[in-house]
Amino acid sequence: MPLTHLPDDFKTVQRGGSMKTKIRSLVKNPRYRLLHVGDSHYIIDMGSSFWRIITPFFSWIFSHRIYKVDDEEIVKQLQAPPKEKAGFSANAAYGAIGYLLVPLIGPVLDYLEFSMPLWLSVALLVISLFSVVLLFHSLYQRYEKKLHKIVQLASLPRYKIRLHPKSFGHVVKVFFIYMIMLSFSIFTYIGYISIQNIFLLFGGSLFLFLVFACSLFPVEEEMTTVKFLEKQKND
Repeated sequence: MPLTHLPDDFKTVQRGGSMKTKIRSLVKNPRYRLLHVGDSHYIIDMGSSFWRIITPFFSWIFSHRIYKVDDEEIVKQLQAPPKEKAGFSANAAYGAIGYLLVPLIGPVLDYLEFSMPLWLSVALLVISLFSVVLLFHSLYQRYEKKLHKIVQLASLPRYKIRLHPKSFGHVVKVFFIYMIMLSFSIFTYIGYISIQNIFLLFGGSLFLFLVFACSLFPVEEEMTTVKFLEKQKND
């Protein structure tokens, strides 16, 4: 592929070479990330592909479209401050909340358990699945409109890149989180069909939403590497 297809800043990079990239989050907009490559800034859309949403590992297998932002003022508006890791007090609070909720689950399950026809159980399950998909889609649409109030992606130069995981440990972490959420969702839905407990239907929907949210994990803040593939036409 000719080097002229690469950004002007990187025409000296050898074909197939990878470049170090710093990833930053956007202000209250988890759908997008900012990539800092050298002195250039790019926006990457984490919600542009349905397959990457349901299978986050595709983020490292298939290419991404990115959009170059030359206006430093726009970059300042978009870029969120660096995230701070949760301290001991926050983790302890989460643990305490979980510990207090466990004794309440049993009585709630007993209260919400009642008999219903199988067709109604399946109908509610289908409605639940579609509701989660529509909710996630509406949130992503909202984030897209929020970004477009600051910058129109269609007006920016577009490039294709392949994103590499920042480490093997990162891949393992995403794999385990994704598989745990997916397993919880599947088994909770199966439990709902088996004992017809509405609480399990809500639980399965929550875990399914978290499965979709796993699509954001492959592109976390910190340093990683990317490979520029080609420039796309703005049409």
